Formats: sequence, structure tokens, C-alpha cells
Amino acid sequence: MRTELKRIGAVGEREDGSLEALNRFFIPVDEDQRLEIGLRMGIGSLASTIAFNADPDRTGPIRFQRVTDSSWIDPDGVPDIQETLTNQLKEFMTSIDSQMSELETDHGKVDKSGKKRIGIGMYFFIDDE
Repeated sequence: MRTELKRIGAVGEREDGSLEALNRFFIPVDEDQRLEIGLRMGIGSLASTIAFNADPDRTGPIRFQRVTDSSWIDPDGVPDIQETLTNQLKEFMTSIDSQMSELETDHGKVDKSGKKRIGIGMYFFIDDE
């Protein structure tokens, strides 16, 4: 595990042999791994939210779910808009990740019974029609 984390650049090794996190996230190099994680973490979480919100027998409020888009973007401006929005989303996600990390209890323990996995997902899309 240690070797793999170092290989993908997620951690570095200090002089004393301890590991240091280099990134808050990692994107797998392998296309199959990227697809699997995208399906499981992205589409799976979104589908779960949609199903929960659509359930007429659900208890509690609906879960936050929004999409914003525009069909009036000049194609020449897309690269600049994509870069700006990506940077803003990264900044926002880093802030949310820090807040969620502060709320974690029993961090690092293997037994997660009695705990809930929560999160938010964001993505940038371009319809190439």
C-alpha cells in the first residue's frame, strides 16, 4: 500500500520514514480505475440522492441536488470559463473537505459501525452537440 501511495504521488516519505500527504485527493492513472471510481463515487452517489429524493415514503427532507447550465456560451470562451470554474470548485471543495475532516470522529479506525458516509459531488460538463 505504501509503495502504491508513493507511486501515484498521494504521499511522500519523510527522512524518519513517516508518510506525508502530498495531495488531498488523487486521480488514478489507469483508465479503468478512473471509470470505476467515477461510476462508484460520482454516478452512484448522485443516483442514490435522486432515488432518495424521489421516494414518496422517505422520512426527512430531500437532499440538496442542483444543476446549473447555460446553452448560450460562445465556444471560444469555453476554455477560460472551464479554467475559472474548475479553480473555484477546487477551492470550494477544499474548504468543504477541511470542514468535514474536522467533524470526523474516531478517524483512522477500521470499524466504522455507527458512522455515516456523507459528501457532496461536483463536476463540470460540456455537451458537444
